Amino acid sequence: MENNPSIECLKRELWSLCHRTSALTAGYVDTVLTKKAGITYQQFLVMVILEHKGNQGTVSNIAEELGRTQNTLSVIIDRMEKNGLVRKSRNMSDRRLVKVVMTEKGKQKLAETANTGWGLVREFISPFSDEEIKLMVQLIGRLEKSTREKITAWRMADKTK
Repeated sequence: MENNPSIECLKRELWSLCHRTSALTAGYVDTVLTKKAGITYQQFLVMVILEHKGNQGTVSNIAEELGRTQNTLSVIIDRMEKNGLVRKSRNMSDRRLVKVVMTEKGKQKLAETANTGWGLVREFISPFSDEEIKLMVQLIGRLEKSTREKITAWRMADKTK
């Protein structure tokens, strides 16, 4: 089956739009959260993930959800711990596992910051109807799933080399 040049152009444009939109929103939200709340967008996302996990998780789980390496996330969490937002502890039976727990200060900071963060999200998606939002969630969810599966397969193949 031959590739349709116009579809190939659309595929590249879709990927470019996803990348640019992600970079634009992350940069803007980071600037606003840093100015208004004194935390970065990545720190906000860590706290949101922890809240969804009952205020605790592991560095590896959080890194996977954010699509970051454990090393990158460790730097973010170290800063958060220094600021009193989270507390880290090692699992005594498996020292490789680092547990992260949101502190009371972290919970308070998330509560203060949530309206700002989610308000920006609402602004960004305000041009879309409820049906369009549902469709985008389905389609982008499929794109994320496919991307994760392919990256996992590539990493597994890389380990066997």
